[in-house]
Amino acid sequence: TGNILLSYPEDDIFIDIIKVLVAISIILTFPTVLFPSRVSLDNIIFPDKDIAPHPWLQYFIGKDRLRTMIATAMLIVPAYILSITLPGVTIVFSLTGSTASTCCSYLFPGWFYLKLSERSWKDPRSWPVILLLVFGLIFGTISTVIIILDLFIEVP
Repeated sequence: TGNILLSYPEDDIFIDIIKVLVAISIILTFPTVLFPSRVSLDNIIFPDKDIAPHPWLQYFIGKDRLRTMIATAMLIVPAYILSITLPGVTIVFSLTGSTASTCCSYLFPGWFYLKLSERSWKDPRSWPVILLLVFGLIFGTISTVIIILDLFIEVP
């Protein structure tokens, strides 16, 4: 099922305590883990803002606290809604694998190569890289669509 806590007996008080502690741990640490995402989201929305000597320091000196809280809520609320509504964590792992692994294995290397080499996409030496990008886009899209369809179509 993807949840190891479900394999323990349901009537054990110690297991119930562990489940509550795991839930509290996730609820309290998740916003902290999102710190880099929050900074990136803030920099995307407000690229020319007045910032501290180093961009990361503005969050430690309490600058624009309301904006920080809104950005945190924009990241946390959808994640919590998904975690409550999805039937299992395997769906999240599948979607993460289909998107992140495709990007890391095919799309980012090819895109970085084209950007760093400064060759035109019309240059014949760039064609294998473009083929890699097309291959990554096609199979990344196919795998993501299959995973999403798996949620709605019951296979007998």
